[in-house]
Amino acid sequence: MTTEINGDGYRRILEELFSESPDDLRKFVESFKCKLSLEERTKYLHGRLEEQRDKEMVDFTKFSKIRLGDFTFMIPQSSDGLKISVLEQYQRSERSLISCVGEMAINGVTTRRLKQVTDAFFGFPVSAQTVSLLSEELDEALKLWRGRQLNEAYRYLILDTRCVKARVEGTIVDQLVIIAAGVDENGYRRIIDFIIADSGDELIAWRKFFKTLEARGLHGLKMVVSDDYPGLRRALKSCFKGVVWQSCQDCFMKNAMKRAPKKDLKVLIDLIKEIFAAKDMAKALTAKNEFLSCFSTKYHDVSHWVEENLEDCLSIFNFPESHRKHLRNSNMLSRPRIEVNKSANLIEIFPSREAAERMVGAVLIDQDEEWITRRKYLKGMLPNTI
Repeated sequence: MTTEINGDGYRRILEELFSESPDDLRKFVESFKCKLSLEERTKYLHGRLEEQRDKEMVDFTKFSKIRLGDFTFMIPQSSDGLKISVLEQYQRSERSLISCVGEMAINGVTTRRLKQVTDAFFGFPVSAQTVSLLSEELDEALKLWRGRQLNEAYRYLILDTRCVKARVEGTIVDQLVIIAAGVDENGYRRIIDFIIADSGDELIAWRKFFKTLEARGLHGLKMVVSDDYPGLRRALKSCFKGVVWQSCQDCFMKNAMKRAPKKDLKVLIDLIKEIFAAKDMAKALTAKNEFLSCFSTKYHDVSHWVEENLEDCLSIFNFPESHRKHLRNSNMLSRPRIEVNKSANLIEIFPSREAAERMVGAVLIDQDEEWITRRKYLKGMLPNTI
């Protein structure tokens, strides 16, 4: 029979969790997770005869290793194979906990601001000792993950950026976050790496990032997919000679829409979609010429811009048709981008560049681990000799 814990009891457990004893974190996670599991099984067995419930209720021990440490849970089961969903749900909670708390380095954060953030996420303050412990563990995990050698050949590289604010040498400055994901030679997608750099000179940031990837063994690259970021194309030409660049089609569409009058937006969108939906390069170029003939007289500036930039969006036609819908844009990084934005919006201004690295790194490590367990992203991957 389970022991009921009222609201005050939960409050005491939560306060104890973030006391000066870090071991209480483990006690809370184990007790809380087991209670949720028991409640789920109780609902599952509700309404059955008592003798059936007694027969079907079986507990077993589960050992779980997550970044917060090693945990042992008594997970209730039933004889007909009930699966406790809280196991998966807790993993999502643990990711959020690490993303928010792990980067909350105390240095540079006022007591008032720290309390605002921790209250918003947990509902009560977090002790400095607990934050320090989690930050140290995350720093070590991040160092190992970012230092791993890239033994597999990566055929495709997908890039994305965003800006965050961080305090650097006492001044609040914009920091450029560059994220790289890839599809390896077996068709699996992985988060490869990220970098946080000053946003003043993007060309230097891109070159530094690409040199780091080369040093870690990045090889076999055939195509890079991204928006047309400042300095990116120059860095690609100098670091990855012979690699094709695919400009994100969705980003191109948004930029094109800003240049045309509203009354002609539908025509503009339909014609560009027709180009992107073509079966091959020849048909795409034919559709492009139709677009130019339609807009060149009436809207010369729009036509000129499209003529200058469109073909960078058509590089995907040189690759297998089954790969095109996945690689025509940088949407593969949409989920990591959303998760990074959530945490960044909560923090607003990071106390240091290192704090921003912890937060971004936590999100990306979790995404990488999730992708590893999924099915292949692309089938019929390119041989290295293509």
